[in-house]
Amino acid sequence: MAGSGVNSTGPCKAMNDNDLKSEKPSSMDDRAARQPGLARLLAAFEELDLLAQELEGGPARRQRERLLAQKRRLRAEILDGLGQRPPRALAALLDRARAPLGPVEQALVLRLLHQRLAAEDSYLSGRDLLWFLTDSSYERLDHLPLLDKGGALMKSGLVLSFTPEGRDAEDLLDRGYGLARAAFRRLTRTRRPRRRAGPRPFIDGVDFLLQMAALVRLAEQRAAAVFLDGYWRELHGEPEEPVEEIERRMDALQAEIRARLTVTRDAERLPLLRLALDFQLGDVELLMVAALATQEALMGLPALEVIDLLRLVSRSSRDLLRRRGLLAADARLRAQDILRLEDGLERNGLTGEVALAPWALDRLVGGPVVAEGRIHPDEKIDFHDFLSRLDGSDDFFEQL
Repeated sequence: MAGSGVNSTGPCKAMNDNDLKSEKPSSMDDRAARQPGLARLLAAFEELDLLAQELEGGPARRQRERLLAQKRRLRAEILDGLGQRPPRALAALLDRARAPLGPVEQALVLRLLHQRLAAEDSYLSGRDLLWFLTDSSYERLDHLPLLDKGGALMKSGLVLSFTPEGRDAEDLLDRGYGLARAAFRRLTRTRRPRRRAGPRPFIDGVDFLLQMAALVRLAEQRAAAVFLDGYWRELHGEPEEPVEEIERRMDALQAEIRARLTVTRDAERLPLLRLALDFQLGDVELLMVAALATQEALMGLPALEVIDLLRLVSRSSRDLLRRRGLLAADARLRAQDILRLEDGLERNGLTGEVALAPWALDRLVGGPVVAEGRIHPDEKIDFHDFLSRLDGSDDFFEQL
């Protein structure tokens, strides 16, 4: 049905977006009244949803022809209106898009806005998204390039796509499409609370560790979305947003952490960062240490399964296999006795558990600090050099 969301029983099914519920305007009519152009366009999409329901009921031939004529009229109204002058909010959004959008692509953006405002499911399949633009299978095929990742719509950054579980990632009609959060907020004129100008310095080591804990939680959600079984899926359940959106939020949080570190006085004395500096840890290794530290200090769980820790820092199954080297016996984390492995891991497999060494945990969250792993002062790396290398985990990993 054209007005329905992606029908999937897997992790990427059409979603009840918790963040969306908090951002959705209390009254679409009130909002639209202040933007009459946008109100007319959204009203047209409301009518199209009703037409879709009637057409799915299998009307008689003459009734079907009448409904299709109404559909074509509404489509023409939408495209003509956008071709003449887009609504003010949409025009402001288009100015920030990464690629220029014509009236047809603009209409698809508004179709996704309507879906997010009007339905529980905030994503549409490619088939449902193209429905209002086409009247036949051939026309749908002709419009398929609109959804290609190389097309203006997907390049614009205003729309996200994902592959529902069990579907073909190359099938654009089966993929799910939704409005990006930033685009939704701008179109509905909602704003997050204003932040202080410039990044805030970290108060102390606990403040830094808690910010890293927030990054760990996002990594857990990514692992739950990427890997269909295991601890993270059991802990978080089916993800409520595509992997691409989770990674976008991770990138933003990493940038915020870097910015806060640069304005923090004596940042190199923060325990977690000092550990990374002393032992020349990369950002992937830093995330692993932070995950184990917060897991034990905040949740009382002293160890993780090795496979779960590796999934936490992996973007894909291929990435997971690459990350295994981080836990090899001669790798930094084990050679410096920062992490300790148990249960047959001398085979360097993916079974058993991994935990922070007691001295490392004490160093990070308090307690007597007697470091069992030491390095020569000449081997310490400069703080600012370390920050510069946190710009990309994959780039840094290649240099390990």
